[in-house]
Amino acid sequence: MYYGEEMILRQIIMIYLIVLAVVLLVGLTSYILKGIGLYTLGKRRGLANAWLAFIPYGRMYFQGELCGEQKIGKGTIKNVGLWILLGNIALGVVSGLVLFFFYAVSFMKLLGSQEYYYELGDSPLVLFRFLGAVLVGYFLIIVINLVGGGLISGLRSLMNIRIYERYTDRNFAVIHAVAGLFIPLYEAIYLFLIRNREDRMGGNFRQAGPAPGMQQGFMQGQSASKTMPQSVVQTGTAAGAPVQEGRQENSPAESKAVETAPQEVEGQAPQENRGE
Repeated sequence: MYYGEEMILRQIIMIYLIVLAVVLLVGLTSYILKGIGLYTLGKRRGLANAWLAFIPYGRMYFQGELCGEQKIGKGTIKNVGLWILLGNIALGVVSGLVLFFFYAVSFMKLLGSQEYYYELGDSPLVLFRFLGAVLVGYFLIIVINLVGGGLISGLRSLMNIRIYERYTDRNFAVIHAVAGLFIPLYEAIYLFLIRNREDRMGGNFRQAGPAPGMQQGFMQGQSASKTMPQSVVQTGTAAGAPVQEGRQENSPAESKAVETAPQEVEGQAPQENRGE
């Protein structure tokens, strides 16, 4: 009998150790892959504090920096990761305070009740009241975590969508962000896979200006306009009236030569007729 109980206890402990080892292995793998992915993306984007990708709480803040400004309704959040981090801390504090309150109230009622001294041995009524109050406290904690956790998960998915759509289509970005909320290791693996992809949006730190090809064409157009005659470049007269397309204005010397040419021809014609 004792041998059988010992074997069962060993099996339970073995299963517990295996589950614990798997959980630790998954957590360590997720930590390493996500850290490498965030660090590489930050370096390629030119962020100075990319080392925060390996800090347990700082990595969420750094992930918000990779996301940039996030529009939610009519407002804009500059760093979603910081709000997610503060939300998790606030959720833990509120849950702890609620549980402490219900435990404290239950113990006070338990110790202050006369039934605790006179009827505890005859009836489990006092214990039922104590356990009932504790269960109500746990129920409230579950509700608070569901509501708060849902809001935090929504912010996290929006943050990841904005990061992912820099490296893939928006539809795929939404799918990957939602899958990362429910599938273990998914977010870490995907960040690791896209770490060396080209940024489709060109990064947040590129200086504004024309593209290289547009700038080169603009400079060529300027040099060509300088070498063309002024009469071709101009599209109107001095008074602002438009001229016909392709018409060129002559210089004063050219106009004088044109005016004298017919007179010389007319003057030579009579001499040739006289000679004949």
